[in-house]
Amino acid sequence: MAVCKRCGEDKKLIGAHVIPRGFWTYTGAQAKPLAVLGSRSGWIPKRSQIGEYDSEILCKSCDQCFGLFDQHATENLLRQVGQEIPGIPLHIGRQYPQAAASSIHKFIASVAWRASVSKRDYFNRVSLGPYESMILASIDSERPNFESLSAFISEFDVDEVPFLNPQYSSMDSVKFLVIFAARFTFYLKVDKRPLPSYFDAFRIDASRTVKTVVRRWEGSKQLDAVRHLARSNPKPSFW
Repeated sequence: MAVCKRCGEDKKLIGAHVIPRGFWTYTGAQAKPLAVLGSRSGWIPKRSQIGEYDSEILCKSCDQCFGLFDQHATENLLRQVGQEIPGIPLHIGRQYPQAAASSIHKFIASVAWRASVSKRDYFNRVSLGPYESMILASIDSERPNFESLSAFISEFDVDEVPFLNPQYSSMDSVKFLVIFAARFTFYLKVDKRPLPSYFDAFRIDASRTVKTVVRRWEGSKQLDAVRHLARSNPKPSFW
């Protein structure tokens, strides 16, 4: 028995995924394990069948609550092909009319919260401080805090994209938590300053269809980072 970090009750905790299992195993038309690389000295590359999970953060009922948002994102983003946005070519932006903005926002917020409270090495860069309670309140609210916790999504133009650790990034001095999950990258604003205006058209909001900014994988900073990690990690037998 231990204290669940969401409900605060003394309960049996379970192995809870921080990023949903479906995002780890689904690559294109086939499910297959991913290689997990690390930048820390002495890191041994490993193969992951089910992704990163933590057995010290959630009880079963709280994990099931978050699981509703995980399932919605898996079914309505990951396993869908984005549609053309009127006036915007597919190689620039896509829309997902079947995705509910509230559920997608709560999904992003819940992954951010789980990453922050987790003690797993993979998420050791994430520490949301006072935003943890704000994010949890937004998840539990009937209407998420779309304004203070602005979020948007980008996706790469290929299906098979290696995972990188969640990290922080600043755009026009506004701080974001950036979460990589399969071909998608989720951005959650953790800053009192407003969202830069050039992202407003893609901001997740209840009054809008969920949209993504499409980026090229070839030539991206993420691909450069993956190549650097691959060169710096010892080559395991499963490569």
